[in-house]
Amino acid sequence: LELIETRIQLLKAAWDLHKFLCDCQDVLDRIAEKAGAIPEDVGRDAKAVAVLQRKHAAYESELTRLGQQVEEVVDFANTLLPSYAGDKESIICDHRDEVVQAWRQLQYAAEQRKVHLLDASDVHKFFAMVRELQ
Repeated sequence: LELIETRIQLLKAAWDLHKFLCDCQDVLDRIAEKAGAIPEDVGRDAKAVAVLQRKHAAYESELTRLGQQVEEVVDFANTLLPSYAGDKESIICDHRDEVVQAWRQLQYAAEQRKVHLLDASDVHKFFAMVRELQ
């Protein structure tokens, strides 16, 4: 009976580790998908820039849910760490850090996109004022 309990605990631990690694891969895939969805275009005129800014605001709201998933992965990793040592501990830490790094890079790219769109909007507003003055 004691051997069965030990086996159940080992299986649960293996299941938790497997689930964590799958969750990490899923989140990394979603981050890569979102990173690839950031366009380079900043708009040819003020209307196009306004449309792109609205699309970017929607994109940022989608990132909120992804951010929650990143937090869940980090929390799960922190829950698993006390149960493991050695190689498995380093695997958990490496995957957690990889997810956090990818998330930070995505956040930086989204922020840069927002700044570029604001700059483009300012340029088009400036050009509009210049045209009015002529």
